[in-house]
Amino acid sequence: MTISKQWIEEWKRDAGGAFSAECAHAVDVFFIDGQLKLMSCGHASTWPELVAWGFAVPVRRAFAAGARTVVLAFDDYSRVPSAKGMTQSGRVAHAAPLDAELTHDNAPLPPELPVNVWGACLLNRAFKTKVCRFICETLPQLITLDYGQRLILDHVGHPVEHGSAGANELTEFGGRGECDVKFPRYARYGRMLLDSVDGDYLPIALLQLERAGAGAADISVLRYAVHTDKNGKRKKAPGAAKAKPAREHVHVNALLAGLRGAIARKVGPTATAQSAGAEMRVLAALVVFTGCDFSKGLPYISAARIWGSLGLVWATVARALDAAAEDAAGALEVAPVADRAIARLYCAAYARHVSYTAGGMAAVAQRLKRGCALSEALRERLPEAASVECVVRNANWVLAYWAARDAYPEPLVPQFGYARDARGRPAWADSITAEPEGAAAGPAVH
Repeated sequence: MTISKQWIEEWKRDAGGAFSAECAHAVDVFFIDGQLKLMSCGHASTWPELVAWGFAVPVRRAFAAGARTVVLAFDDYSRVPSAKGMTQSGRVAHAAPLDAELTHDNAPLPPELPVNVWGACLLNRAFKTKVCRFICETLPQLITLDYGQRLILDHVGHPVEHGSAGANELTEFGGRGECDVKFPRYARYGRMLLDSVDGDYLPIALLQLERAGAGAADISVLRYAVHTDKNGKRKKAPGAAKAKPAREHVHVNALLAGLRGAIARKVGPTATAQSAGAEMRVLAALVVFTGCDFSKGLPYISAARIWGSLGLVWATVARALDAAAEDAAGALEVAPVADRAIARLYCAAYARHVSYTAGGMAAVAQRLKRGCALSEALRERLPEAASVECVVRNANWVLAYWAARDAYPEPLVPQFGYARDARGRPAWADSITAEPEGAAAGPAVH
């Protein structure tokens, strides 16, 4: 799960200059999301082919284009936050069953690459961890490094740097779980290009650039192209049914500037002044409201709805963020956001059925779910006030996680909208009727 693609469509319409066929700057650091590269390796028929075609080729290509540092990153599942399973369970539930020899932690990789069940295999963490380990062990043997070039393999524990003189651990970098939160620590090495189709990279990069301030090194993301018509609406790319999907570069520094201008036009000078220097934190919270890893999101509230109604909610969300927070992630005050921002969004979406009142989200939910003529199926899916508060709490955790350098707060505490069910599995807090044992404990740090 990633952020809604609709955000990219809206941003391209209002900050289109940040999107281009070629990278807008020279590249010192090329960061490759290895997890997503694995998904496109189904064409390989042997393990050596998988490493040679899927990973050695893009690494060599990055060096040939002028990068001095190439980072290949994989998820470290021992450090991926436990709450992620809630947004991934749907994929795993429909995966084809696999033989125990493929999925057992201590079993070696099979002699033959399991081409016929490759997609299902990639949904199994034990199998994927063994594949990532094999790639990290094999790839350095296929890459010849010139003086001044380095290949960094970031998988489990400390990253390992390979150079022309040998290999060493980068012990200054602590272990991190997911690829999309690993890349910020490599910005110190210069101008960066991120090779990933995962939408989470954009808000994370926006937050990191906002935090770094003026003079921050350029960051671009190479992702699948978003095609829009003259009105900014998505359309199919020419020949998309026949050709491989096109890719485009997003210059995140230019995107940040363009989004700040668009926000100023939409919300007015007063609200803009209130959030000056923290616009991307406010925007990131709004992105989380539409769903991402670690947040179930709000039903029937789209990115287009929020972006088009920005003036209704911006000031409330901006005021609810604690700009003085030491972690620079801020913390949303749950009640005002739920009662004055999200309640207004639902009132705008269903203006024929409900109008905003001082009763806030509880009154809006009561009206929409039990006092209007909407279809039963729609009313069933609309949230109660407690569910909306849960999403706002999710946003607090995601903001802290996206903005972190190495440490991040433990998610499975009530203040972040997560809990454990009766069987000890992560669950949304609003789905648990009783407080889980130990729920009152404060957030641990990982």
